[in-house]
Amino acid sequence: ALAPADADGRHELGQYILGFGLEKEAKKEFETVLKIDGDHPAARKALGFTKLYGEWLTADEVAREKKIDECWQAGIGAKKPADELFAELKPLGYKGKLDDVKQALKFAESPRGTQKDVKLDVERTTYATGEYTFGVPEAYKPWRKNPLIVFLHGGGDGAGDGDDYFPQIWPHSSPKGYLTICPTVLEKISLAWNNPKHEAYLRSVGEAERVIRL
Repeated sequence: ALAPADADGRHELGQYILGFGLEKEAKKEFETVLKIDGDHPAARKALGFTKLYGEWLTADEVAREKKIDECWQAGIGAKKPADELFAELKPLGYKGKLDDVKQALKFAESPRGTQKDVKLDVERTTYATGEYTFGVPEAYKPWRKNPLIVFLHGGGDGAGDGDDYFPQIWPHSSPKGYLTICPTVLEKISLAWNNPKHEAYLRSVGEAERVIRL
């Protein structure tokens, strides 16, 4: 009676079948769920996947990625040159290129913690220099894709600064390993974020790699 695209129903059926010890049959149902919805969390977990760094990985893949992390950490700690570290990473299954390793090693030198009122020129010919406060968590891994939060402050006419609002989000985002940015509006007016000037400003501020380089 299930509709062909009923992923939740298929998952429920798989769990029901599993209750009778029919593991092969249940597995088929969970695999059918993933054909309908490849990111179905419950079906993924039922099939032994773990979500790590934004991807669903098997147990073997998780073990591989952890070895890669350990290699990176050891290499950065020992200040190994990029080509030497790259040669150690490749046999472990690292999929990046030598240029990626060079960039990550550069980013690894970025200080952890927060910086207030950092200057950012959006478009010198059009906009004034903007300011923002940002934080790099201790858990930051420069060789991974790290989540980024851009937190927009409130205020209104003549009010509102990014550094005032940053403490509201940083205690929650930092433990999760999120890069966090709180920009200050270019003009302190009502609905300031909702105009082309600030849209361009946010696109520039939101470039995580550019922020990390500062």
